[in-house]
Amino acid sequence: MVLYFVGALIAHLRAKDYEVAPVAVLTLLAMAALVLRTVSA
Repeated sequence: MVLYFVGALIAHLRAKDYEVAPVAVLTLLAMAALVLRTVSA
């Protein structure tokens, strides 16, 4: 999931679409979920 959102962020930047706030928020949420799952396992 994290890789998907990182790819989406890169795609936005390559298309010169600099409104990346929604993508950045979703990327951070996915990363936080990954970290929390890793820590709790």
